[in-house]
Amino acid sequence: MYSLRRTLSVRFSITMFAALTLIGMGAFFGVRRTLRHSTDASLASALELVSDVLARGLSVARHAEPDDFSTFVEEINRFVVVRDAAGQVVVANTPLAHDLPLDSAMFGRAMNGERARSTDRWGPGLVRSLYSRVPTGSHPGFAIVQVAASLDPLAKTDRAVLLLVIGIVILATAMTAVGAGWLAKSAVAPVAEITRRAEAIDAGTLGKRISAHADTVEFHGLVAVLNSMLERLDRALAAQRRIIADVGHELRTPITALQGELEIALRGNRTPDEYREVLHSCLEEAEHLSAMNETLLLLARLDAGEHKTVPLPIPVCDVVEHAISRARANDPTHTFEFAPDGSISSVPGDSKLFQIVVEQLLDNSIKHTPPGTHVRVAAKCNDTDFVLTIEDDGLGLPEHVLPHLFDRFWQADPARTRDSGPGLGLSLTAAVAAAHNGSVHATRSEMGGLKISLHLPSSSEAPLHTEHAGGRTS
Repeated sequence: MYSLRRTLSVRFSITMFAALTLIGMGAFFGVRRTLRHSTDASLASALELVSDVLARGLSVARHAEPDDFSTFVEEINRFVVVRDAAGQVVVANTPLAHDLPLDSAMFGRAMNGERARSTDRWGPGLVRSLYSRVPTGSHPGFAIVQVAASLDPLAKTDRAVLLLVIGIVILATAMTAVGAGWLAKSAVAPVAEITRRAEAIDAGTLGKRISAHADTVEFHGLVAVLNSMLERLDRALAAQRRIIADVGHELRTPITALQGELEIALRGNRTPDEYREVLHSCLEEAEHLSAMNETLLLLARLDAGEHKTVPLPIPVCDVVEHAISRARANDPTHTFEFAPDGSISSVPGDSKLFQIVVEQLLDNSIKHTPPGTHVRVAAKCNDTDFVLTIEDDGLGLPEHVLPHLFDRFWQADPARTRDSGPGLGLSLTAAVAAAHNGSVHATRSEMGGLKISLHLPSSSEAPLHTEHAGGRTS
């Protein structure tokens, strides 16, 4: 785990240090080169003056003082000697110049009429020399004039400039580090404030939203994502609380009925037929609890992605016809019609889950429509989708009710009855549809009642998806 603030400061400081170092070194070498060019130009000017003097048949003027090398370099720093053809010093502007080093190669080039430059070691330092032939009209015996300058002042200047550059780089890097720290602190401060706001929101305050820096372009997306997540958590927690309350409500009725039947049976001696009637009643309540428990477990497995299935071809017509046969046997007062598309053969998916869905949809039509209702089942398939529709000519439902049909434990009639069931059938249908990457929708039927459409992928290339299968589809 590392600090983003410290990392930003260090990286920015290192970057600035590298940039300043490169700039400083460039400036240093630029100044160094300029000074040396200036020295060469100054030597050339001095050579021109000496050549003018020699051309008039005069000799080199001698400086009487100073004779101390350091003082002479500091005050004058121009050594002028005239050499003969053998390279020996004939005259010099100062006795100090008699020891000037001679570069034989440059001397030879000067004898050939060229101007030549050389840098040689002289004592503890370096000296820069310019060689040239003496002009016409000079004294006999004069062959080459050599003008030189010690490079010690340049070396001192180089050291001063280098120290100045190093100091500027160090000072600028230190100031950059301070500024980078402040800048990084300012940059991450909104994140810290957003984090504090998010940490302050708990289960009891999920209705709150993060408003800090929501209008900042760089943090707008982060705040929007966090608020969206809080919105989903708020809805999920509300749904969880409602489901828990509804489960408690649904369990209360059969448990109370069981308790009441058993208490009545224990109050006195009963005949075998009376005990058998009590046991039948208790068995009905137990079956009701068992069906609710199995449905909730299946929904939980679908929600958690734990229901492992292998997509195999589902014989759609066989499954639907079998479910219709069971529905006719359970309620002969309703009439059922099945109109499959002739091109349907099979659909990839879980056959057991598909059968449960069809039975739940038919059971929903039976329970919530009056006797004599006509229920029509249709199925059609194309290259991408399989659609199963179940509609009736019952009383139907208001438009505002339709979006809630797939909520768990939701019923159009708030007065829950035992015959209407716990309200999990359509929720299970939506969960199974989502597990198959499909969807389910409720609309008003042209027949006057309710129409529920189940859409499933018809291609085997669409794999089953059992993670986070919701209990409601939109």
